[in-house]
Amino acid sequence: GEARSAGVGRRVALDRLADVLFVQILRHVTKLGLVRGGPLAALADPGLSRVLTAIHAQPGAPWTLASLARLARMSRTTFAERFVDVVRDTPLHYLARWRMQEAERLLRDRRRSVAQVAEIMGYGTEAAFRRAFKRVRGIAPGEARRLLLQDPATE
Repeated sequence: GEARSAGVGRRVALDRLADVLFVQILRHVTKLGLVRGGPLAALADPGLSRVLTAIHAQPGAPWTLASLARLARMSRTTFAERFVDVVRDTPLHYLARWRMQEAERLLRDRRRSVAQVAEIMGYGTEAAFRRAFKRVRGIAPGEARRLLLQDPATE
């Protein structure tokens, strides 16, 4: 009915309905055990789900293995092993990759300097951020920005 309507807010309502439908599908496939590994599978585990939710909500927070394990309500060893078994990545490597993905999103905004992005992502210095970005993404943040701003598909 919403798709056929011409009412005010139609586009917003359809976007939100699509989001809800997507979440419902994810819940269904994880409940059925159709997702065997990776971040989606971790959403079925209460402890890992809390960790992923926190990392995604606050990628620049000063996360450590110990703080993530506390959030999961597990020992560090149990948490690290469980995370690798389910997500198929170490917790800190997953965090670094997520931070750099978010950093790329922020670098699309020309008004933000690399130093500002570094600070938002929780790095004490711009140099430390540049090294981490290059290690994870394979190119410097400035080069990534140039490439992102040249590609019309990233707009």
